[in-house]
Amino acid sequence: MLKVLHITSSYMPKKIAGDLNYSQTTNDDEGEYSGARVGGLSSSIESFCENLSMFEHHILLSQGQRFQYGEWCGRINVEERDGLFIHYFPNSGDITNCKDVHYTFQGLLEKEYGDFNFDVIITHVVQPNMDLSNINKKCKWINFTHGSPTNNDLSDEYMDLIDTNLLYTEWQKTRLKDNSKSVVIPFPVDTNIFYPRNNEPSNDFVWHGRISPEKRIIDFAVKFEDEIDSELNIIGGPDSRAWMDDIVHSDLDKVKFLGRQFDETLAEILSSHNFYVLMSEYETYCIALVEALASGCSVYAIYHPSLGWAKDVVNFVETMDDLFEAIKSPEVSNSVLWVEKNYSWNVLRKAYCELLSIDKP
Repeated sequence: MLKVLHITSSYMPKKIAGDLNYSQTTNDDEGEYSGARVGGLSSSIESFCENLSMFEHHILLSQGQRFQYGEWCGRINVEERDGLFIHYFPNSGDITNCKDVHYTFQGLLEKEYGDFNFDVIITHVVQPNMDLSNINKKCKWINFTHGSPTNNDLSDEYMDLIDTNLLYTEWQKTRLKDNSKSVVIPFPVDTNIFYPRNNEPSNDFVWHGRISPEKRIIDFAVKFEDEIDSELNIIGGPDSRAWMDDIVHSDLDKVKFLGRQFDETLAEILSSHNFYVLMSEYETYCIALVEALASGCSVYAIYHPSLGWAKDVVNFVETMDDLFEAIKSPEVSNSVLWVEKNYSWNVLRKAYCELLSIDKP
């Protein structure tokens, strides 16, 4: 069985992170919005491991962004959980108190993981200023570009090291100066979890994602309260709880904040709604959108070039005002079969197996 090491940040669902106190911000560590982040990156890694179970998956969780900038203290613990091997720093205190201790990427690969003999390394998060000097690469190396890359995100040094730069959309290519190692494979949705579960979904609206300013969900919620005769359910948690408090606890009768939801519960909520809305300033691929389509939702969204892959099945508009005009009289549609034929693991598993040099699924 081939061994794969996923190097990522601490954005992981509780299924992987367990009871570890891993949170991107210090403001979001208690109360109804607590818990590990659910979002594109976290669900991608979890889904990847579960649907490519022919690998032995090892996941390195860093504490916030500190791993990326080279802070390290003590050996990393390894714990097996549900068939996955979770690698993590002992606790947040060990990291917080050792800002003067540094190591190179080479040190991590050789000192910490020299005995594991990994066949594939997948980097899910890379910062431009990571020290990549003098790395003696011993296995296949794939970079997953989950976010919106810019010309400066991937250095020449890093591009020389990796074997493949995986992109989810053709649009991502337009953001890179070097596409010599780029391969475009959409990230699949798990249709064993996300499918139409409810025979009588409501005509209310739902949104799912990371609550942050660029998503514009808070602005949308305030306007929704005044203009739409329906209910809006918001699934997700904030980057920083401080700026959320006023809006979450304000008097919005039509808007409900459901907090972070996972797996089956998330799928149940999505499929109980006819309509999903998306109003972000930008997206990259938006796995949450694919999950909504797979769950049977009709999607109304503000267009961004990165979402061109969904132009045949999403009701796109240009502005926020256009979006509100459209959802005043929404129409029910169903793109479940389209998702199954184009974006499910059943269709895309072979491409990922070939990417990681597996002959057969």
